Amino acid sequence: MGTSDEDAAAKKARKAARKAAKAAKAAAAAAAAADPAPAAKEKKQKKAKKAKEKKRKKSSSPSHEAAAAKKQRREPPQRPPPQPPQPGGALRFWRVKLSGLPAAASAEEVASSLAATPLSWVTATMLRLPKDATMLQPGEAMVTLKSEEQAESVRALGGSLSGAPGVSVALEDVAAGQDEEVFVRYLPFAATSDEVRELFATHGSVTRVKLMPGREPGLNSGVGFVSFADGATATGAVAALDGHSWMGRSLAVCLAKERKAKRPHQPPPRAQPSPTARPGATAATAAKAPLVVPAECRSVLVENLVYGCSQRDVRALPPFRRATKVVLLGKLGKARVGFLSAADVRQACESAAGVTQAGRLIRVRPELPEELTADGGHGERGRL
Repeated sequence: MGTSDEDAAAKKARKAARKAAKAAKAAAAAAAAADPAPAAKEKKQKKAKKAKEKKRKKSSSPSHEAAAAKKQRREPPQRPPPQPPQPGGALRFWRVKLSGLPAAASAEEVASSLAATPLSWVTATMLRLPKDATMLQPGEAMVTLKSEEQAESVRALGGSLSGAPGVSVALEDVAAGQDEEVFVRYLPFAATSDEVRELFATHGSVTRVKLMPGREPGLNSGVGFVSFADGATATGAVAALDGHSWMGRSLAVCLAKERKAKRPHQPPPRAQPSPTARPGATAATAAKAPLVVPAECRSVLVENLVYGCSQRDVRALPPFRRATKVVLLGKLGKARVGFLSAADVRQACESAAGVTQAGRLIRVRPELPEELTADGGHGERGRL
């Protein structure tokens, strides 16, 4: 009997607790409906706390650490900001040029030969040989100094090196950024870097020569750059060599920073044909040497015509309007024109002075008897 009463009481207590919890939940819902801000704020805080805990667990995992290290490797290294220029102007350095060394010596051999001299501090990594610098000749080497104390010690040697007989020392004071580049056009296509260096070296110290390669191997494109040790030397070279005729071409030289400004350039004058070879080529040559036309001559040879022109195009030219026949000698701008008499041949040669065809100055001369006998080397197709 007592046990049943206890069960009934416990059941009644549980029912009352559920009822109270339900009432509390309903009251909370009513309060949230009346003022939703605190409930939403609490929900947002719980969500943020949950995300923070998830991020902490993820960052502590080994896979996350490996991914972070990989990302760090991908990022470029942070370079130090550029240093402002020194108050005194451009940065200075010194070049020490050694001459009289063995032509085939390596950098290690040169450094070992200097071990017993005042330049014992020079190492193999500091040396530049002809294979490293185009400005050096065989038997020469160069060392770049950035310390004024080292430069003073080299200057005190007076050009000679004790402990290394036959080796001379030259010190050059250079301001970085003062090298001046010269732009050269109309260079001979067969000219080499050494020949260009030799030409410009007569006007100053040349530090570098660069020729633009041409379409065919071993030839340049007629354009190049020449660097001088200072701007004054480069300006003097421009003044001396601009328009200078070299290897049959007239050079156009200017400072590289001014090369975009187009300047008029006059090509070298072409040699005039000799009066004996082409007696009717120009009026000037005809005045110097009288035109001689053999009595049996009935044709002229015409050169420098437009490639691929027709017989009608040749007949349309004023000197050949009285021609009896025109024979084209191939497609390379040559033709043979026939007339009735030697007087017509003379008149055609004299009137052809200065006549052009599509901008090309034609050349006309009488066909000599021996050329007629040998057929001029043009075969049966060339005969009139």
